[in-house]
Amino acid sequence: MAVNAETTPVRPVEQTAVTFFDLPCLAVRSPDGSIYLSPRDICAALNLWYSSQLRRIRGHTQLSKGLVRFLVVTVGGLQDQDLLHLQVVATWLLLINTARVAEPVRQRLDYLQW
Repeated sequence: MAVNAETTPVRPVEQTAVTFFDLPCLAVRSPDGSIYLSPRDICAALNLWYSSQLRRIRGHTQLSKGLVRFLVVTVGGLQDQDLLHLQVVATWLLLINTARVAEPVRQRLDYLQW
């Protein structure tokens, strides 16, 4: 269901925030029932640079297939956001090299990658 930036964003059938390391993380259910999470929120919870991670996801043949643009409700109104299929999130997190991140980030990634 990957959608590139030039196509109309998908309207989720359900949207909620889940807690990820004590911070809210946007989660949506697509019309086909798949669950997607916000890589922006995951990066915030892990203290990773979102722009770098989004570039890595978009540049990866398999990860990019799980990236979908959704039209979500935010405090500022409706906005387009790139969300990552739940099954792809685990692969993305496993591909992050923990040797190249700060110690607090490494601890969280080690926990998730175990």
